[in-house]
Amino acid sequence: METIFAQVAADIWSVEPQDVVISLADTSLVGTIASRSTVTLSAAIHYASERLRTKVFAVAANIMECAPADLELRSGKVGVVGVPGMEVTLASVAQASRPGWDHRRPEGTEPGLEESFYCEPQTVTWSNATHLALVEVDVASGQIGIQHYVVAHDCGVVIKSDACRSANAGGLVQGLGGALVEGFVYDQQGQLLTGSLMDYALPRASDSPGVKLLHQVSPSPQSFGRQGRRRRRCRCRRRGDC
Repeated sequence: METIFAQVAADIWSVEPQDVVISLADTSLVGTIASRSTVTLSAAIHYASERLRTKVFAVAANIMECAPADLELRSGKVGVVGVPGMEVTLASVAQASRPGWDHRRPEGTEPGLEESFYCEPQTVTWSNATHLALVEVDVASGQIGIQHYVVAHDCGVVIKSDACRSANAGGLVQGLGGALVEGFVYDQQGQLLTGSLMDYALPRASDSPGVKLLHQVSPSPQSFGRQGRRRRRCRCRRRGDC
């Protein structure tokens, strides 16, 4: 989650993700609430940053003696649109916003740079996916081989494509394990026979098929286009049924 939230903030403030520090609450007090973190918390980060940007531009405009409407964010700085070199760093704006007799805030602007936002979606968001697999079965040995696998999914606007790709791959392998090799086996007396990894089969890296992932983007009307990405259910059919 820290990676996703840092990316959201970095995109808004035109900085690198490694420049963003994310401090999460203790989950023993506040849970992650299932698969809603990206939708709700990243939206709160987005809209709180939009509010804070107004104040940042006001302070920067006061420093450079220009109008806030003439400013833009660029690589960790606030600069005048169309005027290269006329800019101040975000760190300088933060310094100018501190309380004290030497501050450089516009008159009537409170000290400090902080903002909060409570994300309150009007309804849930819906994400979708379709999985298509080409499977080969050795009728003599029962060996199953996945020759090709395609996933078309829609989680709204993708925040971080590599993380999205990894999450899809992880969910896929987990599903293959449940369908093909995993299972709890008991004897006639009810004794569990697959109680350790010596007996309980899990999919291996060699079992993971090459996956072609297709991003379909249908922006959500809320949460600035994000829908969230959770594990999908899929229905398997024989080739002749399609």
